[in-house]
Amino acid sequence: VVYGIERMGYADYLPKSVEKCKSKAIYDYVQRDEALKHITSAYNSVDIEYMWLKGAVLRNLYPFPWMRTSSDIDILVREEKVEAASKALLENTSFQAYSRGFRDMHFINKHVHLELHFNLLDDVKRIDDVLALAWEYAIPSGIGKEFVMRPEYHIFYITAHACKHFISR
Repeated sequence: VVYGIERMGYADYLPKSVEKCKSKAIYDYVQRDEALKHITSAYNSVDIEYMWLKGAVLRNLYPFPWMRTSSDIDILVREEKVEAASKALLENTSFQAYSRGFRDMHFINKHVHLELHFNLLDDVKRIDDVLALAWEYAIPSGIGKEFVMRPEYHIFYITAHACKHFISR
């Protein structure tokens, strides 16, 4: 919104607090971007296939990536590799583990919260039947061990994930 107001020539009407929010969004983006680089390096060095999820992917659809604010980084690894993926994070990045759920593990460093997903299930049988196929609808990105979801599957995943939030709230 701030970007649009500025482009329209009305930046002078914005309160100073808005500039502070914009600066924080850029700062947070830089912190997450640096974390992505460290995670990528850690996983490529130990041969762990991974897929970025949600904001880490969607930010590339915005005029500037920092406009896609988010509170964390989400990444998917194969379930049988989750222990190795966790070890790689702990040994090669500044992340520390702090909890584990039935679908993910949570890590944190000084600036970034990371959710290491090993499945995408949401406890809705018909949706989970499709979400369980994430790796079958993934293709190598051409960058190290990174995979990406095929576009049609990615649309399903993003929609299912958004629905989960609407249903639970």
